[in-house]
Amino acid sequence: MPKRADLEKKIKDYLKLYPNECVTINAMIKFLNTYPDCFERNNLFGHFTGSAWIVDDTHNWILMTHHRQLNRWLQPGGHADGNPDLLYVAINEAREETGLTKLKV
Repeated sequence: MPKRADLEKKIKDYLKLYPNECVTINAMIKFLNTYPDCFERNNLFGHFTGSAWIVDDTHNWILMTHHRQLNRWLQPGGHADGNPDLLYVAINEAREETGLTKLKV
């Protein structure tokens, strides 16, 4: 299972590609390093989650799910429940929420 440091590296790699997002990204890194429970939904300051954009082969269509509590259409995703492997969380949530089993990353 990836560790917290793996996520921090991925976030920093993202920052290299999108330096104009440095304020938001640096806040994420600070949050990651400040809160040991940042992958738990009971952290009231916030928490990391995983979500997936499901796109068809033509790249013309996306799959969204309706969130009943928020009454909004969102990409599939959900809480990490302590798991720092957010790619795993995103894939697992996408499978659970859509019923699709053959997803390409």
